[in-house]
Amino acid sequence: MAILFRKHERLSNLAQNSVKRYILQLYINTAIRQD
Repeated sequence: MAILFRKHERLSNLAQNSVKRYILQLYINTAIRQD
């Protein structure tokens, strides 16, 4: 059970990182477009 939880934690961390990267990419693209 603990191993499963740890795996899930790692997965959610990965998901958060990719979401952050995606938002950052969107933000950069919008900033470039505004120029």
